[in-house]
Amino acid sequence: MSVSGSSEAVVIESLLPRYRAEGFDVYVNPSPSILPPFMQSYRPDAIALKEDKKIAIEVVGSAASSEPKIKALRSLFADHDDWELRVFYASPNESNKLLEIASIPAINESIQRVVDLRAAGHLLPALVMAWATFEAVGRALLPNQFQRPQTPARLVEVLGSEGYA
Repeated sequence: MSVSGSSEAVVIESLLPRYRAEGFDVYVNPSPSILPPFMQSYRPDAIALKEDKKIAIEVVGSAASSEPKIKALRSLFADHDDWELRVFYASPNESNKLLEIASIPAINESIQRVVDLRAAGHLLPALVMAWATFEAVGRALLPNQFQRPQTPARLVEVLGSEGYA
C-alpha cells in the first residue's frame, strides 16, 4: 500500500467498517509477527481475522499492470485453504483528487436546503444532503485531514476526536 491519503489508503479505509461489521478483527499493514509462516515474504495491505475465516487484503492500482503480482499471490495462497486472498482495485485518478473547501455562505445555504427538504417531507434527499453538508463542514474545520472524500465513520471519528462532534 502507498502513502497515507493515496487511493489505496482510501480503499482500505472504506473496507474497514464492512469487515468490522461482519465480526472481523482488521489489521492494516499487519506486523510480520501476526502473519502465518507462508506469508513471511509477503505483507498484505490488511488482514481480516475471525474465528472461522482469515482474509488477506491486497489493493492494487490497475488490473493490467498488477496481473503478474496477483498471479504470484494467488499461487502463494493456493496451498492454504484456511486463508482467502481478496484483491481490490484503486482508481488513482478519482481517489487522489483534492476537494475544494466550501465557503461559509455555501455551507449555510446547504443547511437551509436540508431544512427546506425536510419541511417539504423529502426525508431521504434531506438526509443525503445533510451528510454532504456535514462532510463540507468537516472539510472547512479540518482541511488537512479531509482533503479527499471520507467514509461517514471516519468523518464522525475524526471530528469527535477533535471535539467537534
